[in-house]
Amino acid sequence: MCFNQGCRGLVPSESLDSDFLYYVLLAANEELKIRGQGTTFIELGADQLASLPVVKPPIEEQTAIADFLDRKTAEIDDLIAKKEELLRLLAEQRTALITHAVTKGLNPNAPMKPSGVVWFDQVPTHWQVRRLKDVGTLTGGAGFPHDFQNVQGEELYFYKVGDLAKSEDGIHLTSAPHTIDRETAAKLRATVIPPDAILYAKIGAALLLNRRRISTANCCIDNNMTAWIVDPSKVLPLWGFYWMSTVDFGEHTNPGAVPSLSEGYQSILPITLPPLEEQQSIVDQLTSETKAIDQTAQKTREAIERLREYRTALITNAVTGKIKVA
Repeated sequence: MCFNQGCRGLVPSESLDSDFLYYVLLAANEELKIRGQGTTFIELGADQLASLPVVKPPIEEQTAIADFLDRKTAEIDDLIAKKEELLRLLAEQRTALITHAVTKGLNPNAPMKPSGVVWFDQVPTHWQVRRLKDVGTLTGGAGFPHDFQNVQGEELYFYKVGDLAKSEDGIHLTSAPHTIDRETAAKLRATVIPPDAILYAKIGAALLLNRRRISTANCCIDNNMTAWIVDPSKVLPLWGFYWMSTVDFGEHTNPGAVPSLSEGYQSILPITLPPLEEQQSIVDQLTSETKAIDQTAQKTREAIERLREYRTALITNAVTGKIKVA
């Protein structure tokens, strides 16, 4: 077997079971991460790797420990896989729920008409189908030099693409690690975005994550993002959020190495528009039902994390002799 320059190989001696050594290295890897001594043991030099201490029970006991861990980690991995599958199904259920509500409404007996849009065929007859630019304004962001970043206490939040992942409820953005004043915003030629705008990535890998967020205060955004400032006389912000969450930007990106979506193309994306009162009814029901799904998903993610922690602790305790292996 050959290794490239970025890999390390250890050849166990006759008195060291290879499977046991594998689990020892997994345990060492976690210890190194905890102590901050390199992200993984692969990042260590050959001398450092060779000097790692290894508890070395008799070969028969090594084999027994490795067999025990093979069985137990396989059981844990199976549980994790089932919970990850549950997460996938919950995500599908959430998307289907929202998509049905914002294209069909809540009345199963409502008369329908052709939508004129490829990815949803019909809408209730009393709904409109408009373009984003007809019911709001799309605004791009501005460059954000490092000299202006990491300032707190100013009037305006300045959101970067990574901040989209930091929403506490998965809907709203309520804080940011960067703030600027209006004078700085003017220098950067950054548009001040009002509350209740829908924010999302328009370029790069973040675009494919399809994250949408609603601003809760005056803010600015970086040049990898778009703000869709909705007309509140036509679109409720939460209706706009739920609608946009059904649009897969990956299906609309410009071809090329870096995925992107021009504001011109974004502006002609369709949106269904029930009367405002009906928008509110649908939004209220979606908020309640998605909250229940999200709570289940969060508990599932926490269970997965506990299982992974248990797996790590089990390996460490087994290879260090802290638990007896039957």
